Amino acid sequence: MLLGPPMRCWLLFLLFTLFRATVVAGNVTIQSTAPEIVYSPPACNATASTCQSAWQIVPSLDDPDVLVTTTSGPTNGSAALVPQLFLTFTGTTLYIRTSSASTAVTNVSLATQYPDFAITSRVDTATANGLITVVGLPSDRATTLTMTYVASEAETRLEISNITIVTTSNASPFSSSPLPSSTTIPTFSPAISPAMTAYTSKQTRDDIVAEVLGAILGVVLCLFVVAGLVFWRKRRKTMAAPRTLGY
Repeated sequence: MLLGPPMRCWLLFLLFTLFRATVVAGNVTIQSTAPEIVYSPPACNATASTCQSAWQIVPSLDDPDVLVTTTSGPTNGSAALVPQLFLTFTGTTLYIRTSSASTAVTNVSLATQYPDFAITSRVDTATANGLITVVGLPSDRATTLTMTYVASEAETRLEISNITIVTTSNASPFSSSPLPSSTTIPTFSPAISPAMTAYTSKQTRDDIVAEVLGAILGVVLCLFVVAGLVFWRKRRKTMAAPRTLGY
């Protein structure tokens, strides 16, 4: 059965929607030294003689060519401030990677506004297998991440390697305005997973494509059924119409 111009336009539109969904969705990864991440107190290079901050930039024990940002807790040189980091972004999933040297407990909080929404969880990075995952974030508004170092009796270290954001838009996931160095974030019921494999990121993108593809196939099937019914009814009317014989 040949498709008429209206149905061809529908098919082209649906195929374009599928193509846009597969291309736009993607991941954005930033290193711990990226300017989008705000540290309190501000991070400094450990090789500098004047660096006395609680956050210090050092070579990673996993890869000496990669820089990580690490803290072992408050220091006198930074007014005994509790180490925190902040990041404002827009995305549906967040992956925070820590180095193998990270052993500290950290409070991970995420909050949005308009409407207000917040989650928090205490994560032991020593047992998180180097990955903290947050899923189910809103894609239509900015989310603020806060990580707070939790002191313990033993000396521990919180070491951030990089952060990956899963987005559903080709626009930058980061806020245009910098986040002020606040040290207070409300706490709510936990909904953060300290250990998920990287497969979750691929599955999230595949889920989006599968949903769009399923919707397209459903619409195409409905169009074919409607076209078939219209064709059948027209043919039936034509066959049932009385014929006039001429003399």
